[in-house]
Amino acid sequence: MAYYRDLFTVLDHLSPIIHVNAVSKIEYLVRHIFDVQSILFLPGVSSKAFYYSITKFILTYHSPALIQALYESAETADHELFRNELINHLEEVIYAIGGIPRKQREYDALHQLHMLVSLVRIDSGISTKYDFVYYQNFDGLNRLLGELKISPSRVNLVIDRENETFLAAQKFAFKSVRQANSANSIHVRLADHLCGFVGRMMHALMEDKSIKEDPVSEIERLGENDLVRKRLLSSDWFKLKPEHFELYQMAYRVLVHKQQSYWATMTWSYFDQVLVFYTLLRYIASYYRYEDFIKYHPELHAEYYNSACCQELDRAYELFN
Repeated sequence: MAYYRDLFTVLDHLSPIIHVNAVSKIEYLVRHIFDVQSILFLPGVSSKAFYYSITKFILTYHSPALIQALYESAETADHELFRNELINHLEEVIYAIGGIPRKQREYDALHQLHMLVSLVRIDSGISTKYDFVYYQNFDGLNRLLGELKISPSRVNLVIDRENETFLAAQKFAFKSVRQANSANSIHVRLADHLCGFVGRMMHALMEDKSIKEDPVSEIERLGENDLVRKRLLSSDWFKLKPEHFELYQMAYRVLVHKQQSYWATMTWSYFDQVLVFYTLLRYIASYYRYEDFIKYHPELHAEYYNSACCQELDRAYELFN
């Protein structure tokens, strides 16, 4: 707590330009498996919506059988094994959530996704291993630089010691690229710790037991799960002491208020981990004083925060079209 208070105090004073890049590994896998170009000729189909929906579906409803089908498809080069099991999962989920009010929008979306998964082509097959791509880190940074009217040719880039990242950076038109040990570079060390903070916060929010759907052991028994109960972030997130409240305020100023550029944060199509994090910062920062914040019970804050997330999701979904 004390360290992050000091970290954000320094960053609040320095007001650096910050770029956050958050990419889902599941979406990365999905993009390698499905050739979305084969369905874009259909009216009203958005590649962003397709990748978002299928990534979220796999994250939410995957079972051991689906993962096993993925491995078997890779080992046998028969990608229809995975497609068939994915379609089976979609059909089981559609059946299980039908008639549940909180699932109505999801129910409609999964019907369309079911149709698209049946049509989409899997050209390259499924591999047992995919090397991570590092270019998107610098693609996002270049987009931010362009938005800020800063030429990459004026930028001396210093990155942590990681060879693949270094090689990827050299493919862009930066003035110079060099590696540094974070123990000897305060700039790299600050970036490391800030990255750690953002990453841990996103992970903790997405893995919060109160907000997650029940795990799926057998997709055919999904109806035995509690699908009706509305998921809310644990009220523990809102049981703040004054020093916690002030840290949230500083994090909001550093990561949101002072980073108004469109490309300050980059994701691919799946963005939930980014949305829940920034919405939490915005929500808590909407209370100017700690005394105003504690007027409401933590359980009520969880409801209000959920409403804020739903509003942000609605705005994001509109951009798919």
